[in-house]
Amino acid sequence: MKNVHVLPTTQPSRLAIQLDCKPKYNLQLSKIENNWTDNWKKQHIYITSDEEIEEDDLRYDLKCNEIFKTSKSDIECYDTLNCKKIILSTDPTLIADGVQEIEDEFLEWLVQNPTCEFVLPQKTQHVVSYETNYHGRATPLYKWVYKIIIPQEEPKQEKEEEYFKHLEKDKKEFAKEWEEIRQEFGFGKKESLEEAAERHYIKCIPSDRHSFIAGAKSDAARDYWFKVFKEQFKKK
Repeated sequence: MKNVHVLPTTQPSRLAIQLDCKPKYNLQLSKIENNWTDNWKKQHIYITSDEEIEEDDLRYDLKCNEIFKTSKSDIECYDTLNCKKIILSTDPTLIADGVQEIEDEFLEWLVQNPTCEFVLPQKTQHVVSYETNYHGRATPLYKWVYKIIIPQEEPKQEKEEEYFKHLEKDKKEFAKEWEEIRQEFGFGKKESLEEAAERHYIKCIPSDRHSFIAGAKSDAARDYWFKVFKEQFKKK
C-alpha cells in the first residue's frame, strides 16, 4: 500500500514539481529553499506507517489529504482505516513537532525514481542521552529512529544485457539437448523405410521385418502399422 505522499506546499521547500512539462521532481540541494521560478510547484514529502496512532502523533488523512495532530479525544473517533501515522517528512513544521526529517540520500534517490509510492522504513533504537539514577548508575535513554531502505535496482540496460545473456545460454542448452534427442530417436532424419524397420520395429519382433516393410508401403495399412510402431516405441 502507498506510504510515500507528496503534497503541495506554500512553505519553503527543496523539492518541487515542474509544471510546464511532464511532471517530475527536481531537488534543490543548496540551503536556499525558496529558489523556484513560477513554473515549479513546491512540494513536501510525508512517509506514513501502519503503526498505532497515539496522542500527539501527526497523522495523515487519506480521504481529505490533510494533516492533523492527534489529541486525546481524537483517538476514539478518528478514521483508523484512512488515517496513517506520519513518521518521516520534509515539512519543517512537522519536524519541529517531533517528526523525523527525511535524509538527503533518499531525496536524491526519489528525484531519480519519481514514481516510487512505497518504501520500507526500518525502525531501530538509538541512545540519545543518559540518566543517572539514585545509585549513581547511568541509564541510557532511547529514541526510535527510522532508516529508509532504498530499493536497490539495477540499471535498465544492465538488466536487459543480463536477460539476453541468459536467453542465449538457454538457447544453446536447448539446442544441445534437442540434438541429443534427435540423434537418439532419429527426429528430423531422412531414412529409408528399411532403415526405419531395422531401427524401430525389428529390434522387438525380428521375424516381422518384411511384413512391416510390405505393409508400410501400402497406404491402406500405413495407419495400422503406425499404431503398432507407437505401442512398441512406448515399451522401450
